[in-house]
Amino acid sequence: SSWFQAVRYSPGGVVHFGGQPRLSPMVRFIDNAASKRLSTIDIADEMTGAGSIQTRVSCYLSPEGVIKVRDQGLESQLTGFIQEDLPADVMTFCKSANAVVEQWIEHMLPVFYPGYLKKLKSFASYQADKRKHIYYAGDYMAQALVGGACRSGLEAAQTIIRHWGSN
Repeated sequence: SSWFQAVRYSPGGVVHFGGQPRLSPMVRFIDNAASKRLSTIDIADEMTGAGSIQTRVSCYLSPEGVIKVRDQGLESQLTGFIQEDLPADVMTFCKSANAVVEQWIEHMLPVFYPGYLKKLKSFASYQADKRKHIYYAGDYMAQALVGGACRSGLEAAQTIIRHWGSN
């Protein structure tokens, strides 16, 4: 219980655009010189409900952008907030997108603050120590942005196998 009380999340904002033309899949990391509002632009192919392929462009707010959105009360106006900082090719795509979804996520990513890793290590040792009926995994157990949530799932699965056998 004290472990879960120690988990804190930061807010985040994402705007997803879907449509044509197809763009090359990639992830662009945006530095502060290019934008104080955006941190990452993720471009990927995805299937539509009708079975065709379209491009999805997801624009993630930077920590500074999140603060500005909150301070100005723009949580439901993310598209307008990011538009002036979009690279030209992304802006062209976004203007012609046939779908736009804004997400304000109040508890998006865990905050790794001083003392958090000590509490995490203690909880992970408790979980690994002996058989449990519930095992936990997720972004709060590892750094989410580098595959940590998936890795924590693998570690939980390995612990379950060690405790309960592979059958």
